[in-house]
Amino acid sequence: MAGDWIKMNKSLFRDPRVVRISSALKADRLRTVGGLLSAWSLFDEQTSDGILPGYTPEVLDELINFPGLASAMQSVGWLEIGDDFLMIPRFEEHNGKSAKRRAQESVRKMSARKADKRPQTEQIKSALEKRREEKSIKIERESMREEFPDMNPPRRRPTLSEAKSAAANIGIPESKAEEWWNCREASDWQKGMSGGATSPVGSNWQADLTTYARRGGFGAENSNSHREEKQSKEFPEKITIKHL
Repeated sequence: MAGDWIKMNKSLFRDPRVVRISSALKADRLRTVGGLLSAWSLFDEQTSDGILPGYTPEVLDELINFPGLASAMQSVGWLEIGDDFLMIPRFEEHNGKSAKRRAQESVRKMSARKADKRPQTEQIKSALEKRREEKSIKIERESMREEFPDMNPPRRRPTLSEAKSAAANIGIPESKAEEWWNCREASDWQKGMSGGATSPVGSNWQADLTTYARRGGFGAENSNSHREEKQSKEFPEKITIKHL
């Protein structure tokens, strides 16, 4: 009644009481231990306190298919035989829900202690291996993107209607949104960077629209050409004067 398992001590085969039962029943110890486990399992399945009312030694022997086992268990203190019941002494020490819960908790604590005793070098090594694996996966993914660019998902480009709707939500005139959208269409949705490089607008196009409206255009992207024009005005081409 407390699960589908019972406890068994590893030294049970060498227990003197097992030897005495084997001698009394003229059975080998494997047969004896098997009979004992069957009897204890019966009590564990059918009771919560180790008492089987209405059972007799003959009934137990018949259920286990081991004649004389009940009396032999009684002779070593592993069974009490009453007028109309059978009982396992100290049943709750090794059987029942509380005993099994204690056994499982003991196993859990033992496993935790073993984990805590693991050398620190092994823990560091495990962490380093995990980081190396994550880095390797990242490099492999980047390599796949470069080798197979078609596998990369297309960048999100807003429609003119979406641009106007977003502009209305943040207080930008519709005409300015349309102007921005036409500019980005003309540039294939690439924005200028310092040094003449370009970069895709990307999914955060609302921020790009806001910047455009605040600055009154993409003057920042054309700053290089403005600087060149300014420099040409401040420093005109050198005039060579020939002496006669």
